[in-house]
Amino acid sequence: MPTKTKKLVDSNMLVYAYDANSAFHQRAVAFLTNPNFEYYITTKNISEYFAVLSKMNEPFAKVWQFYLGAKANCAYTMPYARQLGHLRELGATIPATGQSGL
Repeated sequence: MPTKTKKLVDSNMLVYAYDANSAFHQRAVAFLTNPNFEYYITTKNISEYFAVLSKMNEPFAKVWQFYLGAKANCAYTMPYARQLGHLRELGATIPATGQSGL
């Protein structure tokens, strides 16, 4: 079996893959679904993804579901389940503001 190339998933890749209207959407989806890559993600990139999409006024449930799908393709991901639980609780209780200057 060939060795996969390790790739760090940046928050922009997640945002572009989520946003079907992005000029980079197709490229981001192709990158994130490439079977030759082994994906890694950091807590910083995850939190940036959620921050950007909340400023875009996206529904949290949809953003969360997309994240879970993307995370399933990662060989190793952070944060731990407990930290994600806190993030999910916050996202469900704090409405998106659509404000980018925060």
